[in-house]
Amino acid sequence: MARETTFDFFQQLQPRAKSDAPVRVIDIDEDSLHAIGQWPWPRNILATLTSRLGELGAASIGYDVLFPEADRLSPSKLAANLPAPAAGTAPPALPDYDQQFADALVQTPSILGFSISASAKTLPAAAKAGFAISGTDPTAAIPHMPGAVLPLAQLGAAAHGLGGLSVDNTESASVVRTLPLVWANGKQLYPSLALEALRIALGADTIVVFGDTDNQGFVQSIRVGDFTIPTTAEGNLTLYYARPDASLYVSARDVLGPDYHDLAPLIKGEIVLIGTSASGLLDLHTTALGDNVPGVSIHAQAIQQILAGVYLTRADWVSGLEIASFAGIGLLIIGFILRVGPMAALLIGRGCSWR
Repeated sequence: MARETTFDFFQQLQPRAKSDAPVRVIDIDEDSLHAIGQWPWPRNILATLTSRLGELGAASIGYDVLFPEADRLSPSKLAANLPAPAAGTAPPALPDYDQQFADALVQTPSILGFSISASAKTLPAAAKAGFAISGTDPTAAIPHMPGAVLPLAQLGAAAHGLGGLSVDNTESASVVRTLPLVWANGKQLYPSLALEALRIALGADTIVVFGDTDNQGFVQSIRVGDFTIPTTAEGNLTLYYARPDASLYVSARDVLGPDYHDLAPLIKGEIVLIGTSASGLLDLHTTALGDNVPGVSIHAQAIQQILAGVYLTRADWVSGLEIASFAGIGLLIIGFILRVGPMAALLIGRGCSWR
């Protein structure tokens, strides 16, 4: 823990510089909820949102939102609860909002997500991305996916990409310091939302996972397109945070408004992620800088970091220095106790803790 907080302190001293990487977040913010209505929105609205982003030239469109069930607000679903029409009367043709959303996903460079869940009984049938392994197979070291909450099959089949939304492979982490770039179910590999959105934007078919060359079974790096990403042994990206940047965000309300064409300079050629900063939707996380940010911004910052080629690394000699430092501190404490006596040391220690 001391190592992690020290690393956080170094980031706070020198955060990652503001990036001009082509990444944008479409924010389902409080203004959007006030203008459009409470969440979840009917999926004909999401179809419009997706189609407009495609029209404006987004390089990829990733949803940091789960869609595990059919749209209960769709007229075609509501009609199922109505009395059957009279004999000889054809039922009216009612719109299917899920199909409208699926049609928009098919026609745009879209990505949907799944959430890791130990209680879920399902797993994605297959990744949309191809995977290749170079070197020793590191699958056993990659974060395990016991189960996943999947998008509605109708929507999942329509999207061009599928990625993991979870920002940490532990449920107890209070600060998000790393982001799993790949997940494994023991046999297959699956990308994170950030990696999949980058793959779709680059037009790449395959993600390459580089295992170590010493037959130890850990990940050395991951490559997508022309970008090689150094990772932890588990295939996680150590996040190097920039300070929150308001220019990263575009309100979903504006994309759904009548003047959405004015947003073209902000969307064309951008990797676009859709998520929420609304406090009531409970998707806030703490960064190493101490900022509370929506989960979608963590994926966005990861993509910015990869595109900028800026990574946090630990030199090999640092671990030895840490061991030597702890040993030195231990010897000083022992020497202090021997000099003043155990009772005096205890009283001094209690006095410091009370302060």
